[in-house]
Amino acid sequence: MTKTTTVRIYKKAIEKWGNPSQLLMVMEELAELIQAISHLLRNKYKAKSKVIEELADVEIMCEQLRIMINEDEKIDKVKEEKLNRLSGLLQEKE
Repeated sequence: MTKTTTVRIYKKAIEKWGNPSQLLMVMEELAELIQAISHLLRNKYKAKSKVIEELADVEIMCEQLRIMINEDEKIDKVKEEKLNRLSGLLQEKE
């Protein structure tokens, strides 16, 4: 699926269900990912496949959240700052 098609789908979902509903969905999907990770840590059967499923859901909802926030440049800047900080922390360990 192309990025253009994906963005179109995200925008249609936001339009159909509205920002408040989609924000709740972001929270629900994050909670489900947390639960799946917890199961993975306890070595439950099929836990890895559940983490994969929930991670995909979270990524979809985060992309919608990014569209709703509509601050790509700011998000990218903060993300880069955080990655630079992480890189620095990793260099300190070496």
